[in-house]
Amino acid sequence: MKYQFYILVLTCSFSLAISKAQGQQDLSDLISRRAADSISKSAFGKMVAGTDDVTNLANYVSFVPTDGKFTLSGNYFFSVNNYLSKKRKTEYFAVGFNSSGSIVGGTVATLFESGTLNTGVDLGLKFSWRMNKPNIGSLGSETQEMIEKRKTLEIERDYKIDSIKNSLRLTLLKRKQVELNISDAKVKLDNASRDVVLLTDLISKCSSDTCRLRFTDLLIITNARIFNERQRINKLNRDISKLEEIYEVSQIDPTVKWEDRTEREQYLSRKYGLSRINLSYEDTVINKVKKVYDDKIYEVEIARPIAGMRLNWLSVIFNWDRVAYRTYYDSLRYENALTKLKTPGLTLGLQANFYSFYKPVRRASLLNIALLFKRTTNLEDLTSSKLTEEKIIASGSTTRKSSNEYTVYTDRVEIYTTIQLPINYYRFFGKDLNFGWHAFALADWRDTKDNLYDLGAGFIFGLNSTGGKRLYNVEIFAKYKDITRELVDEDKKGWKQFQFGLSVAIPFMTYKN
Repeated sequence: MKYQFYILVLTCSFSLAISKAQGQQDLSDLISRRAADSISKSAFGKMVAGTDDVTNLANYVSFVPTDGKFTLSGNYFFSVNNYLSKKRKTEYFAVGFNSSGSIVGGTVATLFESGTLNTGVDLGLKFSWRMNKPNIGSLGSETQEMIEKRKTLEIERDYKIDSIKNSLRLTLLKRKQVELNISDAKVKLDNASRDVVLLTDLISKCSSDTCRLRFTDLLIITNARIFNERQRINKLNRDISKLEEIYEVSQIDPTVKWEDRTEREQYLSRKYGLSRINLSYEDTVINKVKKVYDDKIYEVEIARPIAGMRLNWLSVIFNWDRVAYRTYYDSLRYENALTKLKTPGLTLGLQANFYSFYKPVRRASLLNIALLFKRTTNLEDLTSSKLTEEKIIASGSTTRKSSNEYTVYTDRVEIYTTIQLPINYYRFFGKDLNFGWHAFALADWRDTKDNLYDLGAGFIFGLNSTGGKRLYNVEIFAKYKDITRELVDEDKKGWKQFQFGLSVAIPFMTYKN
């Protein structure tokens, strides 16, 4: 009972350490909900998928051999609009899947101990969702720079919106102005046409080449003026048509359904993007401007370096596996002593995850606590032996002998159900968070009345690429098995209960500047 108390105290200590408030300004209060959600969505995806970069949070698939298992795993991310909240918001979820085929299982990564050998298949699903609104940390100087850039864009956006409103209000006056410009252009065109007639007559009356040259130059200039005035009139006619259309489309009642609009109104609605009901032409144009500047502001906010973050999520775990192994019991009849078995297993449970990092002090931590119901075997508690089976064939005076070597379990293999409480705590440090330590504990309460409690710790070294991306993490760990000595063999007590191992894994904790 006292060991359960120790584990409970350890769990509470980890929870307090991970939830301790950090001295940083909450950036999510200073940026748009869209930007804050994108940052937290990206972090959530990286934490759940266990990788440094999940492109567009779509499908991530990896093929990773680890601990003798070849695992194909991936995650699919999707969102659901929550209309029940006071403000409509988007909730993000992840479905993780894995499929493993183990060639060597059990304690293959453990040094200085007899390994166990079994084969099998493993299928799993993990459904994850965020438990909180992520807290995104901010530094004052970087935040002020972001605010100034955003303010500049907001002023520019407001100016353009006011210009659009003012321009629409002056549509009729602009149309009148264009009409006056057309009249003026026609007068100039008529005057230029009369000048052409006059210059042509003067050229015919000239008696010298100098006279003809002077009037010919004037004639060319006048013809050019005629061409320009005609082009100007054409342009002004197009402008007046455009203004007439804008005036017409601005007068369309946005509350009228599409089928109730006239043929002309439907044509203009299609041309100017008024297919939605209850949205006027002015609102349509203004919304386009807002969209452009919202995207620019979003880019400014999303580019702001992140000083820190706290993110919590919950996962539902389902796993089915089947292990294949051999047993040898010499107490049985010879033909039944060596047997190959296939035993299915099942895991159901919940896992709570708490992630935190703070850039100024180069610190990151991850705590996960799970409560699992499992139907499994005690293979991991057993050691294996080598069994050689020989077959002798005699023919006359000639004898031939063949042999097969098997890795077998000679101890009793039990199938049991259990409730497990695994706890893992990671703390990273260093310039690029490429060093860390890992503490872990396991409480295993079995229906066989035997309980198992493990404790362990490890040191982690992460290797980054030249671009600062994490390539992989290497962990050297030590584990003390069965601290209550309820299951350990007599000859394995003391130092022999220690296991030392080495593991290589893709990143499970990263952050993006």
